[in-house]
Amino acid sequence: MAPRTFTVGLIAVFSIFASGHAMAGQSLGEPGSIDRTRAVAATRALIDYMTEVAAIPAEEIQPKALGASLGSDPEALFSWVRDNTSLVAYRGTLRGADGVLIDRVGNSLDRSLLLAALFDAHGVKTRLMRGRIDAEAAGEMLAESTQQWADAQVETRAEDPIAIKRILVEQAGISADSVDRYMTGLEEARAATASEAQGRLGAVGAAVADMALPEAEGTPEERMAAETAAQIADLRDHWWLQYQVGGAWVDADVTLPERGKRRTKDSAPLARDKIPLDQFHAVTFRVTVEAMTETESTQAVVLETKLAARDLIGRTLSLSHQPLE
Repeated sequence: MAPRTFTVGLIAVFSIFASGHAMAGQSLGEPGSIDRTRAVAATRALIDYMTEVAAIPAEEIQPKALGASLGSDPEALFSWVRDNTSLVAYRGTLRGADGVLIDRVGNSLDRSLLLAALFDAHGVKTRLMRGRIDAEAAGEMLAESTQQWADAQVETRAEDPIAIKRILVEQAGISADSVDRYMTGLEEARAATASEAQGRLGAVGAAVADMALPEAEGTPEERMAAETAAQIADLRDHWWLQYQVGGAWVDADVTLPERGKRRTKDSAPLARDKIPLDQFHAVTFRVTVEAMTETESTQAVVLETKLAARDLIGRTLSLSHQPLE
């Protein structure tokens, strides 16, 4: 969510309160013509409005809440994951259920974990299955996922410019024409600034690429072919979910709903807490102390810990130390 309209509204109130002149050169009136009490009230109203708009519904970021909101129909849960998340190629579990829900992308294992979390909301037993798919099917999946990935995003509520304008006019006492001119000027200035920043980032990216590419082996075409082959290999390592209905287990393969016959089963069913450790993407935190003498320096690792990447989603990590002397 980009709170541009809200920001413009607050700047408008503050500008009137402080100087009466807009950043874009549009005058909103002399300071004395605005009731400061009304300006403060308008500012509070804008903040309250934005707080309401910016609030993220629990079902957008919490699998259990999403599962509850969708109901207990297995087809509804399955269809939501299939239709609202997209496939990306990597091995093992990187995002987990929470990460897929937030990013709306994941590999076959992480998307299966999200589906399992939705079933958890209704007390349905699930288990993981692992197998292989043929290279042709994996290539088809890669082509489809490349096309669909850009469309996989969380829908968020946007600010309503009309509501912002109403607050400024009715509560701050600014004329409607002045608000329109002011907002237009600020939006134009913002667009120009964004364009300039994008140009600078592009130049930095090009410089980084110039430094990195000479170290890569092969032609660009060869590197692209190697990357594609690696992604296909990742996709061939295939996971899906089974859920229990009565005494039977039912397949729920969100990645291969139409290609189920093109996979093989390579392992016995797995509980989610039995995923092999080598399937977890990990982040290693390491603290190294360097000691200097007149003739040499030495280094020693004083702290090292490894955490699963998917367990860090939404968490804040901090490091502090207390000198002994």
